[in-house]
Amino acid sequence: MGYRVIHSHSINKFEQESIIMVSITDEQEKRLDDEGSLFLIQDNKEFFIKKENKPIYGQIDFNTNSDDYNVLETMNWLDDLTALGIPIPSNYNYKEHCCYSPTRKYKYYDTTNPAKVAQFLHASMGKPERVCIFRLKSYGYRRTE
Repeated sequence: MGYRVIHSHSINKFEQESIIMVSITDEQEKRLDDEGSLFLIQDNKEFFIKKENKPIYGQIDFNTNSDDYNVLETMNWLDDLTALGIPIPSNYNYKEHCCYSPTRKYKYYDTTNPAKVAQFLHASMGKPERVCIFRLKSYGYRRTE
């Protein structure tokens, strides 16, 4: 199942922020509830999630127009995108995790709707029962050349 990066952008030349979706177990969800933090490893990548950073986690309903989906639409994860959004397949069907194209040529469109991007990435992870979506900041000097 693993993890997916919903979006990543540089805040400045020293700081980068990523929005990560990672699959979690029921036990990991309870640990995050009880202890307020969670350390996990997915696909050889280490993540430390703190509840104080307000992650979204648990059994999220990614179906279009569900209450959870409507909340995801209000998230500001993609607000820094101006000219282009995140490409996802046109005519995408979440329930079947496929897209229908009458010409058999798959087309993509750019979106700045965080719910649509999260929905597509959740399905590409195999639709795990529980996920955690959180912000991850990384630090270090980045060359701008």
